[in-house]
Order: sequence, then structure tokens, then C-alpha cells
Amino acid sequence: MAPKLVSTNIVEYQSKAHMELSIYRTENALKDTIDKMKANGLHRLTVSQILNKASSFKLSFNW
Repeated sequence: MAPKLVSTNIVEYQSKAHMELSIYRTENALKDTIDKMKANGLHRLTVSQILNKASSFKLSFNW
């Protein structure tokens, strides 16, 4: 089996509204490009909210 690469990006936002806007924009952008990404080797894309503080607004993008 060939090795697979994993990329993790953590993005911190100023507010919950900024974070939700980023999720909305990412979902809309992926509608157009996800098939191309899969054809070029994408196996999985996971977007998770990191909940480590009450006033922290972070997302983790795992490609």
C-alpha cells in the first residue's frame, strides 16, 4: 500500500460569527471542486471545531 499524506490546518477566528462564515464559504467552495480533488487523490476531508476554551473559536481542517 502506498503511503498517504495528511495535512492538518488549524485556524483561529475572532468570533463565532467569523467561524460560521468560514464554514459556510468552505462548504460552498467545495461544492465546485470536491470531485476534482477526489479524482486527484483526496481520500477524506474533515472539518472539526476545537473546543478547549469557552471563548475560543478554532476549526481544524484535515485533508
